[in-house]
Amino acid sequence: MQPNDREIQLISSEILKNLNSIVMESLFSHLFSRAKIS
Repeated sequence: MQPNDREIQLISSEILKNLNSIVMESLFSHLFSRAKIS
C-alpha cells in the first residue's frame, strides 16, 4: 500500500520538529557548558 502525500508530509514534519528540538537542546547545553568553563 502506498502512503499518500499528506501522510508523508505530516510524518516528515513531525520528524523535522523532533530533530530540531534535539539539535537545539544539544546546542544550548553545549553553549552553557562552554560558558561555565570560561
